[in-house]
Amino acid sequence: MEKAINREQDNYRFVTDSETELLQEVQEMEQNSRWLPGVPSKKIHVLPLEPIEVPIVVQKIADDPMLTRKVSLDAAMEAADPAVGSHFIMTNEPNAWVLRDTAISSLHNTAKLFGSAFSRMTPYCSAEVLNNGLRAAPDKSLTLLLERYGRIAALHSDNGGGYRVMPISELLSATTRKLNDRFGTVEFLGGENSHSATACMWALPDKQDEMLTIYEDALDAHGITSVHSMNMMPVVKFFSSDTGNSCATAVPYFQKPAGNCVRFTDGKVGTADATLGTNNSGGRTRYVLVWEKDGISHTIIGKIPREEILKIAESIS
Repeated sequence: MEKAINREQDNYRFVTDSETELLQEVQEMEQNSRWLPGVPSKKIHVLPLEPIEVPIVVQKIADDPMLTRKVSLDAAMEAADPAVGSHFIMTNEPNAWVLRDTAISSLHNTAKLFGSAFSRMTPYCSAEVLNNGLRAAPDKSLTLLLERYGRIAALHSDNGGGYRVMPISELLSATTRKLNDRFGTVEFLGGENSHSATACMWALPDKQDEMLTIYEDALDAHGITSVHSMNMMPVVKFFSSDTGNSCATAVPYFQKPAGNCVRFTDGKVGTADATLGTNNSGGRTRYVLVWEKDGISHTIIGKIPREEILKIAESIS
């Protein structure tokens, strides 16, 4: 197990091979998080952070009578890091927070301002543009803030039909129960937690023979021989994020002995049903597309972009 680093820092990452430890770590993070609803988007303001000016900005906030919640110098210095920091403090009177790097994309979404030009701007230019966008937000636009260990980790929509809070600890527990109920004994293979996301994976040994038989039969039906399939283990990967990186997902894969995973999804080639296999190895993705039309089986295998695989299939079909 990799020891947890300071949970307050943006680069916090916890890795474990124990399901109990992962759940406890997620619960610890949730206990140090607060959801702050109903914040008018146009009342949100960001202050730029440059390393040399951090003490001045922090002192300015400390002296501001309209801001009763202050920020720490250490947190502001981390946010001002040229390489990894968010470069912003966020205020919503009477509160001030250091902004985490996980909050940047949702800040842009709240301001409805996007584009690669921001990566070329100084923090001062970015703050000016973002503040203009925030001030222009409709009066009815509300934001749901996620405060984690005293810093803002995400900004979500709090309007009707907006973001719905689903505690990751509850999702993890529910996924474990469902997997055991449906697939028998499951084996926890490992997981990790960070401010960005929570991810883990379970093996399904009780269903290995059954699922491999289905897989082999499908290959045989299309005239494909696999030399690896009998050594593969069916697994389920769980992924969830409350900072906007992903919705909650549980995705089935086959895991090869080397550790890389293969995924199969249903699709279409024209009007014909198709199966797309995905395998990432050595940093490159390999696709296998299989479909049948007019009694003829077709297979395309290649390490080319998915869109190119589909274009080739359409031209054949």
